Amino acid sequence: MLKLLYHKRILTFLCGGTVFLALLFTAAYSSAQDEEIVLTIPESTSRPAVVFPHELHTESYDCLECHHNYDETGENVLDESDLEDGNPDILCGACHTPKSKVHQREAFHRQCMGCHEKFIFNKRPTGPVLCGECHVKKED
Repeated sequence: MLKLLYHKRILTFLCGGTVFLALLFTAAYSSAQDEEIVLTIPESTSRPAVVFPHELHTESYDCLECHHNYDETGENVLDESDLEDGNPDILCGACHTPKSKVHQREAFHRQCMGCHEKFIFNKRPTGPVLCGECHVKKED
């Protein structure tokens, strides 16, 4: 009888733990960023939008290497806890507007191409640096 009670407790613990892990995984996965993010500049119609492989970058780089809020000394003071899915304040266009010092188009080009060009300079594999490599027309 004692053995049966022991096995029931172990079974209950394992089932409860499995449910807990499943819920934890679901919550973590549901708050994750999209694998790809479409980068658009609302007032730009000359080139197609860019499909940015966000997941590819998050696997290799710290979030604060791209997401930033610089203070007057040039230090990135962005709190990484602000980087949650759905927060409109972390979108590039929230700060980089047509009236800001660095417009959104310029910010994208500096950030993306600047990083890729550093990799080329250091003879490391990298992403695209030419217009048509990022601004790809969709095939109908």
